[in-house]
Amino acid sequence: MWNHEVSVDAPVSPSAVWQRYVDLDSWPIWSPGTEKVSLDGEFTAGSEGVITNAAYGSTPFRLTSVTDGETFAMESPVSEDVTLRTVCRVVALAEGGSRVTHQVELDGPGSEQLGAEIGEGLSNNLSEGLRSLVESVG
Repeated sequence: MWNHEVSVDAPVSPSAVWQRYVDLDSWPIWSPGTEKVSLDGEFTAGSEGVITNAAYGSTPFRLTSVTDGETFAMESPVSEDVTLRTVCRVVALAEGGSRVTHQVELDGPGSEQLGAEIGEGLSNNLSEGLRSLVESVG
């Protein structure tokens, strides 16, 4: 297994960040390379959709868990054996603002090798996306 996580504390409300997550039309604004996201159904666990990325084309995904206003997780196949999991969380800070965390994980046979090959790009996209998300809200 390979994974990477990045967090940022920002002077934005958790509800504003959450609105960006559930507004799939806004994903191209803050998610690097994303051209379009569609979802068959509501933003709830079990719903399936497609992410279209400039570099990788269209990829199916499934929301595996959603806690409204707080966190969601999704999975996409990378290959027959490897799954990409993405987890996005937002929590209110006691002093105001939010901590926003994005995590990616490659899981399955060969995921460590694949992480060595594409992990730097995934990590850079994760960090850039988190910065863009916070900027788009603030």
